[in-house]
Amino acid sequence: MARSGPKRGDSRGETRGAILDATVGSLAELGFSGTSARAVAQRAGVAPGGVFYHFGSMDDLLTEVFATCLDRRIARLRAAVDVPRSGLPTAFAQAVRDEFAHPESRALLELVVGAIDSPLLAARVREGTDQAFAFTREVVELLLADSPMAGLLPLDLVAQVAASAFFGLGVMALVGADVDVDGMTDLVGVLLMFLGGDWPVPTGGQDPPD
Repeated sequence: MARSGPKRGDSRGETRGAILDATVGSLAELGFSGTSARAVAQRAGVAPGGVFYHFGSMDDLLTEVFATCLDRRIARLRAAVDVPRSGLPTAFAQAVRDEFAHPESRALLELVVGAIDSPLLAARVREGTDQAFAFTREVVELLLADSPMAGLLPLDLVAQVAASAFFGLGVMALVGADVDVDGMTDLVGVLLMFLGGDWPVPTGGQDPPD
């Protein structure tokens, strides 16, 4: 009779997942400098050597955390803008607000800063930057689909500027600067109208009155 219960492979996957989640939590709460193998292991509830057993090194772990968090962020944003076209600006604005508040966004910023001293992580961050630019271009194309400017603007450059602005505001928030997320999203609405998209202007996360 076959034994019931989780298989060994499943347990290993669960442990890896717990370590990944613990690393995200540590990065979000303690920052890059406070995210040691010991801190992660304690948070994940595994032996101190468990991090190295499952991931080989802290650099390998942090690289996988970066890739996981970035993939999840893009999936969240893609789902957020999967709405009727008339609802795109409001959905986009809310998605930006949600991302600023998400612990994985803080983890991503900490990893980008920490990549300065890690060639392996830096290489993955560069790949992630290209991935983020490509996704942002998809969103820009959706937002400007009916604009007469869509065929005139360098959309690759627009996407890079937009993604860089989002990252820059995140860094400002990371160091404690005041960041006006609502104002930024309102500005996006104004720019879309200026560029010829027939969009309502978002107002602090609320739909404008009729």
